[in-house]
Amino acid sequence: MTNNTLKPISSSPVAKAEPQATIPTDLLSPRDVARRLGVGKTAMYDWIARGEIRHVRVGRLIRVREADVVSYLNRNTVEHARASRHRHVCHKET
Repeated sequence: MTNNTLKPISSSPVAKAEPQATIPTDLLSPRDVARRLGVGKTAMYDWIARGEIRHVRVGRLIRVREADVVSYLNRNTVEHARASRHRHVCHKET
């Protein structure tokens, strides 16, 4: 009887050369992101198309990482002082 065992894939030279990818568990559909942000699905797809929200494609599907939603929100957060100044300029009495 011959001891014909297979080596694990991770010990092959090819597998060592390639980085090990991890599959993110926080992928959301554009519809899920739209619901969480309280916006319409069309607006969400427009933002994705314009590159405002980073996304990944899984075949034909579009998915958004939670971290990319947080990043979008951080980039679009209006500072209180700036918002306050804007309101006064817009409603200035003449």
